[in-house]
Amino acid sequence: MNNRLYMKPGKTNKEDRENFVKFWVSYMKSVDDEIWSKQQNIVINSQIQNTREFFGNLNKTSEGKNILKRLKEERLKVRK
Repeated sequence: MNNRLYMKPGKTNKEDRENFVKFWVSYMKSVDDEIWSKQQNIVINSQIQNTREFFGNLNKTSEGKNILKRLKEERLKVRK
């Protein structure tokens, strides 16, 4: 049996966003918590991996190292 859910396209950007919220609520209600959890884990882990790769690549150039240094200094200012 096909349990696919489809999002209804909207006529405006606002309608698209409203339809997405309705789609997402329907999806969360229809999917088992164990499946939902595994899917979220994949998304979160991929975001972490992308961030690590981004900063790793940035750290490979002198310009990138300067950017990272400035970001770190700014973050330290905010924490004070």
